[in-house]
Formats: sequence, C-alpha cells, structure tokens
Amino acid sequence: MAGKHYASGGNGANILCLPKDPEWKRYANGLNSLTSRIFGLEMDILHNNQPFGSSSNAKNMPCAVCKTSGRSAVLVAQASQSGRTATEYICADENLESVPGGDRDDNEAVLYPVEVGGCATLKCPPYEKGRELTCAVCSQ
Repeated sequence: MAGKHYASGGNGANILCLPKDPEWKRYANGLNSLTSRIFGLEMDILHNNQPFGSSSNAKNMPCAVCKTSGRSAVLVAQASQSGRTATEYICADENLESVPGGDRDDNEAVLYPVEVGGCATLKCPPYEKGRELTCAVCSQ
C-alpha cells in the first residue's frame, strides 16, 4: 500500500494498492518540484492497548484485496492532528502482515487505528468514546 507523506500538504488523500512490478512509461529521474509524491504505507501502533498488539508497530503494510471468513478487520486512517491531511478510512486485517524487510520506523505514509472521538452525533452507547473501531465488511 502507498500514500502521501504523513507530514506533507497536498498530494492525494486516498491510500493506493500498488502492483509489485510497476510498468514505467515516460518519466524523468529524480524528484521534481511540482509533482505529487507517494510513499510506502507504515502502520504505527503506539500503545499496547491498540487492537493489533505492540508487535505491529512500524511495519510496512502490503495490500489486502479480499476478506477471509473468521477474521476481523480494524478501521485505520491518518492521525487526527493539526496540520495533517485526511486520508480515506480503510480496513486492515486484525492479523497484520508486513512487507518483507519493511520493519523500519521511517514515518513516511502512516496510518493509525480509528477510535470514537465523542458521543454527540455518535450515540454512546452503543458507541464508546475512545474505543477503537472495527470494520463492517458487506457481502452477499
């Protein structure tokens, strides 16, 4: 998976699933000043009370394109902090896998678990302020 650098403005807002073997057409080597940039996606789990466990911190995430029965999914997005640009909310398998060799804490494109921020428009109960959310995956 890939997305914008967590601390940069502009660029795309959504997370992308990129192929393992990209095809190159016309290109210019080196970074250019007026281009958008994309980075591999890192999952940051900062506390042991998160839904994935502490062993998932700073892992680069591969794409998941299907849902397996009997597994739960957790909702993730960019951190809710001033100066950060929104990403899409996406689902991540609760048993995270990582890209081989992707165990450095580079802080490029970064996602975090999503939790209930308040109980005004979301009713508590059934929601609980500060609790991490799971995803609803629909199928026929």
